[in-house]
Amino acid sequence: MVVRETVLPGVGWRYDLISASGQRLGVVRHLRGRCDLVVHDDQVDPDLARNLVSLTRQEAVALAEVLAGQRCGCGA
Repeated sequence: MVVRETVLPGVGWRYDLISASGQRLGVVRHLRGRCDLVVHDDQVDPDLARNLVSLTRQEAVALAEVLAGQRCGCGA
């Protein structure tokens, strides 16, 4: 997976993730801790989004744990 980082002055950072199949996701990490998860609709224009989910810092951490396999879902 290709990950590109862009500094957004006064906002934070944008991370563009491109999967092997060409699907594009983005994460905007705001200076105050909020994160936006972006599903891109257009592979050409990185500013076009199909969907946007705003997450608090705690929600972003929980999502990262799930994606990294750190939560087994077995209640342990």
